[in-house]
Amino acid sequence: MGKFLKFLVGVLKGVVSLVLLAYLIGAYFPLSTSRLTNTVSFLYLLLVLFTLFWFWLKKKTMERHPGFAKPWKVMRIVGIILWVVFFVLLAWGIPKYVNQQKTQSTVDIINNKKITLFDVFGNNLPPKPDQTANDSTVEGIDANHNGIRDDVELAIFAQYPNSAKIRAAELQYAQALQLELTQVYNSETLVATLKKEDLAYGCLADIDYDKLDNHKNEIRSLVINTDLRRKKFNDIYNYMTGYGLDNGPNCNIDSSTLPN
Repeated sequence: MGKFLKFLVGVLKGVVSLVLLAYLIGAYFPLSTSRLTNTVSFLYLLLVLFTLFWFWLKKKTMERHPGFAKPWKVMRIVGIILWVVFFVLLAWGIPKYVNQQKTQSTVDIINNKKITLFDVFGNNLPPKPDQTANDSTVEGIDANHNGIRDDVELAIFAQYPNSAKIRAAELQYAQALQLELTQVYNSETLVATLKKEDLAYGCLADIDYDKLDNHKNEIRSLVINTDLRRKKFNDIYNYMTGYGLDNGPNCNIDSSTLPN
């Protein structure tokens, strides 16, 4: 039993050592301009060296240098304290890292969402939704998954059956507002959606400047049409912060490529 226990301890030491070295070699905490990141990196390096010494070199060192026993007691206490500090930093950093990754993923979704020619020409129009079910939630029903609520999309086609240019601009603006209602949960995601709305507003101006406010108000009344959605739309501005405008074309689709 004693030999088997020693074997398990040896295996455990080997596994822990390999994991520590793998993370170290793989730049688990890569050097950066962040003072905190560099501090944790240095702390992690010290802990790896301390742990490897404890596992593999301590016994032989004690045998060859008995006087090392007293300094080792101090080193062991310091090492344990460092491990505790390291895990506290890790416990604080992991949720922050996860939140950063979630935010970046959401911002990517927002930035990549665009109107397509299929949307403009109604190649994949959704069926008319049940209005009670559609208005029972903030996001409503989007059966064709193009980022525009189905009732809003159908209303735009009904209002402008003969103008692909106006449909394209209004669909883009409706999509931007829908992203604000469904994807915003912090300042970064709000800024990403507001930039989309700014571009969509510019697209409306490019298509029909004389009726810009009419088109804008028309879409806003369609998208933000219930108390639940109005409350949500007002609440997201609690995350408001400063931001700059994006350069580039306003419209997702070049209006010159559309027939009317």
